[in-house]
Amino acid sequence: MPTTDKLYEVLSDLYARRDPEKEWVFWCRSYSHKQKRMVDGPYTKGRYSMLKTACKKAGVGYYSFH
Repeated sequence: MPTTDKLYEVLSDLYARRDPEKEWVFWCRSYSHKQKRMVDGPYTKGRYSMLKTACKKAGVGYYSFH
């Protein structure tokens, strides 16, 4: 799917500012009741609003992960 230069710039900036120790650009830390400790993992909640904000900053309509 084609994208605008500005959206590419916004998403590239997020990628460049990611934590190099993590394999994900969108990640979070949360408590795992199963492991009984804090764990890092991919950001799975609120992706719609996060990407909607990035698209708004880029001046384009909503752009899906898929």
